[in-house]
Amino acid sequence: MKHYRCTICEQDHSDVPMDIAQPRPIDYYAIPPEARDERITITADLCCIDDKRYFLRGYMPIPVQDSPEVFGWGVWTEVEENSFYRYIELYEVDGTKEPPFPGLLSAALNCYQPSTYQLPLYVQLRGAQDRPLLSFPEQVQHPLAQEQRDGITMARVYEILHQSLPNLLTNE
Repeated sequence: MKHYRCTICEQDHSDVPMDIAQPRPIDYYAIPPEARDERITITADLCCIDDKRYFLRGYMPIPVQDSPEVFGWGVWTEVEENSFYRYIELYEVDGTKEPPFPGLLSAALNCYQPSTYQLPLYVQLRGAQDRPLLSFPEQVQHPLAQEQRDGITMARVYEILHQSLPNLLTNE
């Protein structure tokens, strides 16, 4: 993308990020800071809380209707223990032939109402060392799921960026 005139801030933008990544599952923040080192094991892609809750970081693409680009959410999903360890087992190889498994979104994306926390997802493994692809089952009727199915406009991308990264697109 070369240039876009934002209808929210009325400024011209270029090289604006087409994805937003969350560094931790929202459930991480429910643990008191002083207890996190003891109760949580976390890397850039995996998280385990209390040795009984398991999270994977995945990629949720959103098609952009008026652009060749795709907007993406780098978000976390809570999965069953066996799915967590299967992902680890297949991390270095192609996992695309694995059937998708269920997950629950561990993110509260502030640009969506109602909350996105614990929306049901499908988790599809991909190529070696690729983050899993996250998609919504057809029966999920939520604005985020609808946007993933139907796509969004660049104006909506900028709305999301302004709501999610408030200082990114301003001169502040």
